[in-house]
Amino acid sequence: QAEAARLDSQQAEFESRLQELQAEVASAQSRALAAEADHAAAEARLSRTASATLTSPSGSSVAQVAELTARVEDLEGELQRFRSLEEAARGEASQHRVGLQEFRSAIHVLARKHGIGTHGEGVQELLAPVEAELDRLKVGDAEKDAGHKAMEERMQKHQEEIATLRAEHAKAQDQLTRLGFERQELETRSSAHALKLETRLQDLELEHAQAVANLQGDAELYQRKMEAAEARAQEAQPAIERLRAHIRALEEQFAEEQKLRKKYHNQIQDMKGAIRVFCRFRPMIQREAGDGVALTRADAFTAQLQRPSPHNDVRPFAFDAVFDGDSTQEEVFADCRDLVQSAVDGYNVTIFAYGQTGAGKTHTMYGNAQQPGLAPRSIDALFQVIRREEKGGGKKFKVKTYMIEVYKQDILDLLVDKPPPKDKKAGLEVKKDIGRGMMYVDGVTEKFVTSPQELMAALMEGEKKRHVTATKMNSASSRSHLLLSIIVECMVKDTDQVLYGKITLCDLAGSERPKKSEVTGDALKEAIEINKSLSALGDVIEALTKGSKNVPYRNHKLTMLMQDSLGGSSKTLMFVNCSPAAGNFEETQMSLKWASRARQVTNDVKRNADTREVARLKQVIAMMSQAQNTEAAQDDRQADAPDNLGDIDMKMAMTMTMRAK
Repeated sequence: QAEAARLDSQQAEFESRLQELQAEVASAQSRALAAEADHAAAEARLSRTASATLTSPSGSSVAQVAELTARVEDLEGELQRFRSLEEAARGEASQHRVGLQEFRSAIHVLARKHGIGTHGEGVQELLAPVEAELDRLKVGDAEKDAGHKAMEERMQKHQEEIATLRAEHAKAQDQLTRLGFERQELETRSSAHALKLETRLQDLELEHAQAVANLQGDAELYQRKMEAAEARAQEAQPAIERLRAHIRALEEQFAEEQKLRKKYHNQIQDMKGAIRVFCRFRPMIQREAGDGVALTRADAFTAQLQRPSPHNDVRPFAFDAVFDGDSTQEEVFADCRDLVQSAVDGYNVTIFAYGQTGAGKTHTMYGNAQQPGLAPRSIDALFQVIRREEKGGGKKFKVKTYMIEVYKQDILDLLVDKPPPKDKKAGLEVKKDIGRGMMYVDGVTEKFVTSPQELMAALMEGEKKRHVTATKMNSASSRSHLLLSIIVECMVKDTDQVLYGKITLCDLAGSERPKKSEVTGDALKEAIEINKSLSALGDVIEALTKGSKNVPYRNHKLTMLMQDSLGGSSKTLMFVNCSPAAGNFEETQMSLKWASRARQVTNDVKRNADTREVARLKQVIAMMSQAQNTEAAQDDRQADAPDNLGDIDMKMAMTMTMRAK
């Protein structure tokens, strides 16, 4: 087996290494493809950048510079021509003005020479054209001065435009130079990046080739190892099969030993009269999906409860059997089947379920159509035992049943045909049959049954009348304690004996915290009453474990009904049902501690057997006692009356027995 494990380990290691190498090859290929894509993207970016930033801007810049240069040259030429024309015009005007002035001076000289006044008509006629021309020249000079001024302004404007064009030319030249530098830098960076990508691609190709070579070598090596391992596995296969068969045999032997151990342990507990306690916890449900698991099964007799963080310590709890969420209803009933036989043999048997609400008590006790619980399976097993015992012809059986619920402070009959009137008290009273050691309910409806079908019909009839309410913790929360009692009377012809056995199946209502169940109104009152009754039951168990002389059975009707089951003459089996969720840690811990205390209680188990005559007399006395009792009696008198009547029963039975002998 060790060799097979080693071979499996080597094969798993080879497969893991093969997967790693394949992953490395795939990674190298992806890196090579990524490098090629990066190289192509870089070349594309370089091409777009060169095309967008160099070709178009440089062409426009050169054209702009040429245009600016041509405009500057045109303006300078025009300015030069204008200055030449202006100078020529000024020269001609100056010569003409000088000639006119000389002509006027000559006229004045001639006039003075000949004694002619300058204001004479002749002189004025000669000077008039000259003066007109001089005036015209003055006007022309003024116009020329205005034109010259306008020309100066145009020249100033052209000079400013030339300065602007030169600045733009310098700016365009700077931009062209900068773009050239940028182009050169981009070309350098692109070349370096392309070189780097090419080098990286070569490295990746080399790594890929090396990885492929290593992979092939490792694959061949592991292939040889795997073939050798398979050969060794084939050689070791017979030994492995023998070991597996031996392990299966040991497991079967261990399972049988566990069954025998549990069987003998239960027999010893029955001989001691100790209450047997089975722990069962259900699987996690949908509303607990995000919660942790606090309760686990360590072995067939131990449950482990883990405290939540920051403690995280584990506390074991020992029971007579432990069933987890994977246990079936059939497996659970297999450890309870012997109690059915005990009831047929004349013993009182009680099976009850205790635990938090929503922990699975009703599922354990009653189940459903697909997964029947203890009650339906006990009914089938009971009639199987009766049929087997009756085949010999030496025994005759009578079976009757009653079903009640303890709702708040009242005991309600679930099999009564007609409910009592509203103005009449519906509750029943609990009394004790001292002679048989059994508690009974005075006035309860008892139905005789002859088959499992009739008994199941009575069970279903009673279940329909039970009080049930939906809460946050349970969609069908039981609001009462349900008790199904099956009384078996066996007449043995050979010994002339009458055996009395009783099976009580009790589904207790679940303890609950109103804050969690979020009940209000009547449901809250029901929860308070349920917790009170369970507290009274805990007080009884506490008193029994401490050996107290006064056990507070009378504190509640539930404890009075279970008096013969706890500290009485009954064989008792208790189921503690729990939730495994960490969110219910406190409730689960309380239930487990409660069950551990109950496990310390010891009953005085007795067999109920009388002669036929004594049994007949007891029935007569019981009928007489029942007729004498009335509902108006006080509680104390009702509690004491059965004891006194029981003493009378015993004395009369002993007297009749002595007379018969």
